[in-house]
Amino acid sequence: MDKPCVRLVRQILLALLLHEDQEAMVNVFARVAKPSNLLMFRESVRLFMHHFLLKNIKDLDAPETVKLTDAVALAEQALMAHSASA
Repeated sequence: MDKPCVRLVRQILLALLLHEDQEAMVNVFARVAKPSNLLMFRESVRLFMHHFLLKNIKDLDAPETVKLTDAVALAEQALMAHSASA
């Protein structure tokens, strides 16, 4: 991925993850959880979130950081909900 593409995907994911309506955010990730043909996409999203969103966090106690890490955990649960049962 080139830099502009990484920036775009990062901004989109941050907007989704930090959205005020947590249920809506989880629903977005849950929509891609069931189709088996999206397994590679789910894994890629998880990797991207860890590598480009969580890796270089400086202040672990900042409210936005806590919200982001919690949101990433919820998103991962939603993404993997159907994979675990299959």
